[in-house]
Amino acid sequence: MSNHNDVFEHISKSILSGNGIASVEAANKALDSGMSIDEIVTNGILKAWSEFSVWYDKDPKESLKAWLDCFNATQKILQLLESKIGSPKDSPFSVLVVTVLGEGHILMRDIIKTMLRAKGLKVYTSRRGVRIDDVSEALSDPKLKFVVLSCIEPPTEAKLRAFVEGVGEQRKDVKIIAGGPLAGKSGADLIINDLSKLRSSILGHSE
Repeated sequence: MSNHNDVFEHISKSILSGNGIASVEAANKALDSGMSIDEIVTNGILKAWSEFSVWYDKDPKESLKAWLDCFNATQKILQLLESKIGSPKDSPFSVLVVTVLGEGHILMRDIIKTMLRAKGLKVYTSRRGVRIDDVSEALSDPKLKFVVLSCIEPPTEAKLRAFVEGVGEQRKDVKIIAGGPLAGKSGADLIINDLSKLRSSILGHSE
């Protein structure tokens, strides 16, 4: 277990140093050691961003200078992990994971997408923020059970509420989950800011 912890610590430190090459090398080492994608996300990536939050609270100016490099290092790991995930076979249901148009903070969306795909679920997503008309394919899927929204930026509140209302009008059977500082104003069915709780809420549906 200590060896695993060392590998996770290496992933975390590589992200916080903004070193994309070292981050990918550390993630590859974790995969070669038999660690699951879920473990890498939870114990490596999320650990790094939890530490970044502490850093930000202590020194906003310096931490924000490093933010973009940390973000890019994380995205490189997510790209690696995504390359290891095959197309879902017999996915029990599907999930839509998005941010609304104008939301610039996309990292949590991408982490959630990878985490759920690694569990064998079909995940609809978009590289850019969406409006209700942009997700017609997902909303027409009878196996769609959840919509997950990461919502952080206050200027997107009106678009966020419009999106949630649009989903509710078209798919009353779908549960909408929102997380982030703006989640309480979204009108979503559930507000969940802890990724472990989010994972349990969604994966428990298939049990």
